Amino acid sequence: MAITKEKAIQVARAYAATNFLNRSKALINAGYTENYARGGRSKIVYDNELVKKEIAKLQANEENYLDVSREKQLKRLKLAYDEAEITENPSAMVSAIREMNEMLGYHRDNAPNPEKEALRKRRTDTETARLRRLVRHRTGELAGESVEN
Repeated sequence: MAITKEKAIQVARAYAATNFLNRSKALINAGYTENYARGGRSKIVYDNELVKKEIAKLQANEENYLDVSREKQLKRLKLAYDEAEITENPSAMVSAIREMNEMLGYHRDNAPNPEKEALRKRRTDTETARLRRLVRHRTGELAGESVEN
């Protein structure tokens, strides 16, 4: 069976995704059956010149795969958002926005919240102590510990 250039690229990318450590898993992710991937025939795929060439190309550029910066990731997320917008996929758009916000530190718990801050400032020491007791009580319940009222 001849391996096409597209299939060689697919195998090489799947292998790179395992950090070039798991050939069987890479073949399964590239669409081969588990029996084929775990059997002795997987050697046929990895001995193929096209596959070898594509793997060598990816290994030579491995530092590019490992070079992860906030700016680079934000650009990738922007591309994902743009693609989602073009394909009119609102769910993917929301996911991209959520991930961008997470990277920028605007996670729901960390996002600036003036109303929450105003409430916190008005809270008395007694209310704060009561809330802390409630939190400890609920945390204990969730952890399955015996909790006293």
